[in-house]
Amino acid sequence: MTRPLSSALILLAAAVTGATLVGCGSDGLCDAADLTDALAAAHVGDTVTVGECEVRGSFTVPAGVTLTGAGSTSRLVASGGPAVLLTPGREASTLSHLAIRSAEASGVFADGRGAVAIRNVRIDASKGVALRLESLGAARVTDVTLVGPVTREVAASLSPMPDSADIATHGLVVIDSTFVALERVNVSGFARFGALSMNSTVTWEGGGASDTLGVGFMAQGGSATVRDAQFCRVYAGLRPYPAYGVVLTGSASGTTERVTLCDNEGYGLLQNGGLGAHTDLVGTANREPAVWVQASSDFALSGAGTVLSDNALAGLVVVDSTNVRISDAEIDGSSLATRIVDGGSVRVGDGVHLVVEDAAAVTLTNVTLSNNTRAGLLLDFLTGTPDGMDLRSVTVDGTGDALGAIAQDGGGLLPSGAWDRNITRGGATVANDAALVGRLSVVGIVGPMFLPVAL
Repeated sequence: MTRPLSSALILLAAAVTGATLVGCGSDGLCDAADLTDALAAAHVGDTVTVGECEVRGSFTVPAGVTLTGAGSTSRLVASGGPAVLLTPGREASTLSHLAIRSAEASGVFADGRGAVAIRNVRIDASKGVALRLESLGAARVTDVTLVGPVTREVAASLSPMPDSADIATHGLVVIDSTFVALERVNVSGFARFGALSMNSTVTWEGGGASDTLGVGFMAQGGSATVRDAQFCRVYAGLRPYPAYGVVLTGSASGTTERVTLCDNEGYGLLQNGGLGAHTDLVGTANREPAVWVQASSDFALSGAGTVLSDNALAGLVVVDSTNVRISDAEIDGSSLATRIVDGGSVRVGDGVHLVVEDAAAVTLTNVTLSNNTRAGLLLDFLTGTPDGMDLRSVTVDGTGDALGAIAQDGGGLLPSGAWDRNITRGGATVANDAALVGRLSVVGIVGPMFLPVAL
């Protein structure tokens, strides 16, 4: 049974397919009131379909209802609130095949202990947050594109702390959610975070966050598993601190597989506390180290596809961490960069830079370090000893003044012996290591003032 609702040719069908919205007016606009009425009349399992037209307003999708369209030609423009308030349900409330534009605080907002699904949706946000998911039991976000207005040129003109009332600051925000699965989600053009997860469990497969300002993706607390994704060209802009491709902080547990971190105006990946396991990680041409680890109780970098190449300061830095395992990695081409330490500055350009404290266990297996400007491997036993080191099949090579593998403690350089018996030096590093006199400078931690602030 059907009944006419307006000149926009909106039909509400009480059949198995639920509520269906089709057609539009002669001006290409659907009537917002009719869409609101159709959604209000829909029940669990019903579908409301937007035709090839534009609808302006703020629309609430009831629990268990699907709002869908014809793709890019079905457009929702936020007015007076989020374009879509997606009410979680015991059966997933769904948003699909729509294009959304928003200059509001949120483009799409879902909040509650039920489930939602969002697929084949593009959200263009000029202000606020494109997609916000909060306190959800489960969410699946598939084939979604989130776009903000920030380009490299725009980033260079924004204030260090952009306001969401003026520009889109966050692409995706996930807060206090039990499980959120992202599949082929692409984020770009936001002024603070491409994606932010707080105290949530998130998986992200395919896609990534690039061409954005500040941070590509940050998990603060909870856990994040990321596979086959890219986090590249994250800009620093006018901020007094660097950009980050990925940040894991607040005791977040992070796992990555086949993730690429490239051309970021700062760090590739920062692990600040928590646990980390990263397989086949590629980090290239970042203006700070490709990977920086500090205060981690368990960290592993492994896989024959692991390549950290042409990064500034170091390929990998590990400070104040325990249970560190690095295997099957190639780290090369680290360039010299200046770092401020205790009121002074140091120049560092190492493949692997390890500051080992207390009785930290550190294992390097099948690691190749080549053409790193200062040293292939630096082991600094600030308060620890070599007793916890396990180095196997480590190869270092270099030209010119490059050092190979250096170990030192508070008293100075450690002589060649048991600690480097499984290290093979090549090229100029053989003579350079033997001739070195005096300790090498080391870095400290990334201090709190340089860490991203979530909201």
